[in-house]
Amino acid sequence: MGGLLGTPGKALALGTAAAVVLLVVALAASGIDRVGLIAVLLRWLHVGAGIVWLGMVWFVNFIQLVAVAEADQPARGAIMKHIVPRVALTFRQASHLTVVTGALLLFTSGYLGGSLVYSSAFFIPTSRNILMWAGVLAAMAMYMFVHMMIWPGLRLVLGIETRTPEQIAAARAKVATYARWNLVLSVPVTLAMVAAAHT
Repeated sequence: MGGLLGTPGKALALGTAAAVVLLVVALAASGIDRVGLIAVLLRWLHVGAGIVWLGMVWFVNFIQLVAVAEADQPARGAIMKHIVPRVALTFRQASHLTVVTGALLLFTSGYLGGSLVYSSAFFIPTSRNILMWAGVLAAMAMYMFVHMMIWPGLRLVLGIETRTPEQIAAARAKVATYARWNLVLSVPVTLAMVAAAHT
């Protein structure tokens, strides 16, 4: 069993295999149309990527920023060298996958182009529309914060781009501020997306 759980990648592969088996069993029991299957797979990817992205937002705010602030210089250097770049890469990639799968889900769930996907139009209640589009707008703000504010600031903080100490200090403050804004928005975005899908 240690071999199957020897690395995070192997554990993820094992979990993915279990999920695929579960999906195949469910399909064999009840069947599903092609659009329904695509929608299920997209939602699975969207939720998984969203969990990783939001998990990174919460990790950065409650663990990483606190650890960096409390660490002495050698420990801070280790965190900045070994942890921060991995976290930055993970949340950037997860944000891309979340946004792409979310955009595709808007089509398969009928919020966009329903008549192009389905043979007849269907009604989406106003409350669900409000929740979904509010969630989409807030999620896009989060995405822009990641790629237009946080990542450019991190490039300075991590030394990928060279700047003056004053510019690096300003970038560090900017990263922390927009990390906090991402945390703020993560709560209503999660509520809006869950409520829109289940009300």
